[in-house]
Amino acid sequence: MTLICRELLFKKIHAQRPLSRTDGLFAAMRCSILPAGAAIFCRSGSKEPLFGRHPFRRLCGGSLGESDLYSRLLLALTHVGSYWEVKRIHGRMVTGNFMSKSVLVCRLIDRCFVFGENGDADKLFEQLWRRSLYCYNYMMKGYMDRKMYAECFRLCQKMVSEGILLDAHCSSLVLTACVSLKDIGQGEAIHGHVLQRGFVSDCFLVTALVDLYSKCGQVGDARLLFDEMPLRDVFMWTVMIDGYLANGMYKEALALLSGMEAEGIDANVVTWNILIGGFIRGGLILDATHHFRQMQTAGIIPDKVSMCLVLSGCAHSAMLKLGRESHAFVLRKGLKVDQFLASALVDMYAKCGNLDLAYYLFDQAEVKDVGLWNAILAGYGAHGKCKEALELFSRMQDSKIRPNQITFASLISACSHAGMVNEGCKCFNIMIHNYKIVPRMVHYVCMVDMLGRAGHLEEAHQFINDMPVEPSKDVWGALLGACRVHQNVELAKVVAHQIFSCEDVDDAGYHVMMSNIYAETGKWEEMGKLRTQIRDERLRKKTGYSSIELENRIHTFYMGDTTHLKSDQIYAVLRVLETIYSLDTF
Repeated sequence: MTLICRELLFKKIHAQRPLSRTDGLFAAMRCSILPAGAAIFCRSGSKEPLFGRHPFRRLCGGSLGESDLYSRLLLALTHVGSYWEVKRIHGRMVTGNFMSKSVLVCRLIDRCFVFGENGDADKLFEQLWRRSLYCYNYMMKGYMDRKMYAECFRLCQKMVSEGILLDAHCSSLVLTACVSLKDIGQGEAIHGHVLQRGFVSDCFLVTALVDLYSKCGQVGDARLLFDEMPLRDVFMWTVMIDGYLANGMYKEALALLSGMEAEGIDANVVTWNILIGGFIRGGLILDATHHFRQMQTAGIIPDKVSMCLVLSGCAHSAMLKLGRESHAFVLRKGLKVDQFLASALVDMYAKCGNLDLAYYLFDQAEVKDVGLWNAILAGYGAHGKCKEALELFSRMQDSKIRPNQITFASLISACSHAGMVNEGCKCFNIMIHNYKIVPRMVHYVCMVDMLGRAGHLEEAHQFINDMPVEPSKDVWGALLGACRVHQNVELAKVVAHQIFSCEDVDDAGYHVMMSNIYAETGKWEEMGKLRTQIRDERLRKKTGYSSIELENRIHTFYMGDTTHLKSDQIYAVLRVLETIYSLDTF
């Protein structure tokens, strides 16, 4: 009997005589249609435990062995169970002397990771009588899925100490952790192991090494590995192109794309998405849209990822016209607007100034995940509609969507710009105490900015001193900006000293701000000393700029810029406007 026939028969029987949760799961296991059968009983809303009144031994007869039944039942709990039921199975395995079966214990460890019980997974692993490479790979994958990269390195060292050699799969997992942490030292050690084990012809493993070296800034080494591979698949080409883009080497990336096509390897949608995303990250939105059109010319149909990338570029550059065209493309091609695409559309319209349409799209979305809520909250906050943002946050809580760090950063920022200090402090406390979210540096910056804007300078200073982590220059910079607004020179000196002692001050922006504070308060001698320091240390301030979209082009203007083709006409109009303004003022 085919799988589809078994599913239809199972559903028909259940419709005629609804089964208890345990009986139904038992029947589904017998029919080998566990995911479909389990889903039926999950939707039924029954609160009967899986092992309620029915003896567990009923699940252990028939043609399947008891070990296989345990394994299948653990798999089912991903869909319908709870961690309490995983622990029940664990207890049965202990009493049934199944803990010596490493394959079954690994399945139990996997369920622990699925339910977020990482500590229990560690304990089970340590209790294994015999830890094989298979067991280590299970643990390594669990750590990787939860981004516990430091634990991956610890596990790797433990493997070596126990005399277990890493295979190609385990090596690629560790290399992925190295890329995430940009740990070139650990990566080079794994590379040495790869050479020693003779894995140099493994395309997947060499691709991971290419990714490591390129993402850690050693593009030359990455290209050397790439060139030495006799057989290169489309995935390796894509990773090398991504490496060039990550290092701002756009010409080299395009040259590699041409070389890829010359060798008869067609770029797929993933390759084009990587290319478009790389140009967008570099702020080259028009180039990104050009390659988006080239992608279609090459016969590649853009997917949802492609559209999300283009829309994010439009949002970043406030290109409303291009954003509308992209939205029309989505509708014309009949792409399903899921929560990811809906979030990109809401974010684009909000950042381009059309908040009403952004809210309409948000309201029409069938599924509202945390990303979509964050997009609309950030939009309302950026437009100074703090009260509306807080009302939306209340609705978000009522809908049982758990907010994340981005949610609270948007809310506190909105409160900062609206001067709603009490509400902002309340959001900060809710984040820590109600949702147990550890604040990141962006939250501290927003809090200091909020207190500083409201004139609570001493309170902001005390808030920084009470931080459980070392404040960054941006945290101090937020307070320095507030000191300038409220002309508190003495506190500004203390803050400036903290900023200038930071190792990562790479431009003269804060030096110039402190110099302006001295000038505005008549302290010319201190201003002169600071200007001399800027000159002697050859510090440069990042130039401010503004941009405007006109006829499908982005026109960017820097301070005192005369490079635009029509700069003479632009400055002439500005002089006319200044004259009109001065006459009106007079």
